[in-house]
Amino acid sequence: MLDSNWYVIKVQSGKEEVIAQKCNEQISKDSLNFAFVPKYKRKMRIKGQVQIVEVVMFSGYVFLETEDIEALYIALKSIHEFKYFIGRDDTMIHPIYLQEKHYLTRFIDDDYIINESIGVIENDHIRILEGPLVGQEGHISKIDRRKYVAWVDIELMGRTIQSKIGLDVIEKI
Repeated sequence: MLDSNWYVIKVQSGKEEVIAQKCNEQISKDSLNFAFVPKYKRKMRIKGQVQIVEVVMFSGYVFLETEDIEALYIALKSIHEFKYFIGRDDTMIHPIYLQEKHYLTRFIDDDYIINESIGVIENDHIRILEGPLVGQEGHISKIDRRKYVAWVDIELMGRTIQSKIGLDVIEKI
């Protein structure tokens, strides 16, 4: 996971997983190590029942792992749903920054999924007891206890974006 560069492409929202699968099936392993869509697990009420679901973390984006961006760029031309690379300037396509990659890999498992965290609210402050958000309380900007999510500030391509991550607040003290 940490040996290759990660690049991000823009695709139609809702089609991320289909396009990642298409890339993995149609692009040679010489050009593409793996295409993936980071997701997070969270609880969701469905027909009155609380279930754990996986949700796309960055809507409209697919991550590509490669050592050969030039070959990958040429191969992507055969994927009609491919729109453009995030982090492209006039002359180059840039991978996500190494520190951003390390930060994301701290959270995700081998299937590129972020498991749900568990926390408590003490004196109007969140304290994470277990899960990937342990020690990341300062990055949490908002919590929705009813929807079992936290909005977390994440750096991606040099910009701070907010993304949801599963959080079950089990108690308010």
